[in-house]
Amino acid sequence: MNIRGILEQTERELGVIKPGQEQPTMEQSSEIVPRCSLCQEPTRSKYCGDCSTAIIAATSYRAENCVIPKRYAEAKHIPPHIDTGKSYLFHGDAGTGKTYASYSLIRQMIHNDPRKLIAAYSWTTVLMQLRRGYSDRDDQSGNLMIDALRKADMVLLDDLGAEKITDGNSGWLREILFVILNDRWAEMRDTIITSNLGPGALASYVGERIISRIIGMCEAVEFTGGDRRV
Repeated sequence: MNIRGILEQTERELGVIKPGQEQPTMEQSSEIVPRCSLCQEPTRSKYCGDCSTAIIAATSYRAENCVIPKRYAEAKHIPPHIDTGKSYLFHGDAGTGKTYASYSLIRQMIHNDPRKLIAAYSWTTVLMQLRRGYSDRDDQSGNLMIDALRKADMVLLDDLGAEKITDGNSGWLREILFVILNDRWAEMRDTIITSNLGPGALASYVGERIISRIIGMCEAVEFTGGDRRV
């Protein structure tokens, strides 16, 4: 389904009231009017007009910036002591469930508040799109990703550390990462980072000023066990 189709379906599900279809106010009706599920404003629908508008905008935003892979489309298992509304560094060997847990949190957050702007990208995808932009000045997809990763209400940055650091790219990679994480740290925005590297190895990868932001805003959670993909 394309973005227009997603938005039209969302409008139908929300029962969006369009101009000319306004319902009577509480003063105009003696009936008990139900309240919006999110903001508790009086409304004839599940959500009030403002929340419906915000949900439609967030749905469009997520369609661009948080496409949940098919493998995680039904992800719903959140490990004990992991909660929405917090930031985490999920670290551990490959295949131990870090990305699954991350998308479970994302799906739960959308369920709790569909107005949330959420962005989810793998670190390698971000860098690939940025490199394309350097070779094609008309391709702004990498810059748009960076902007989303800086400003979204919640972000998943998956597989940090997968890109090999060299003398030639270390400054460039770390500067991009600092721009993203410094903004999120300063604005106290929910951030989930996954990595096969533990905090010590990740510090060597990203440098001291970046690991300081990560540790300052994220609770480190180690995932153990064998490779579940095998």
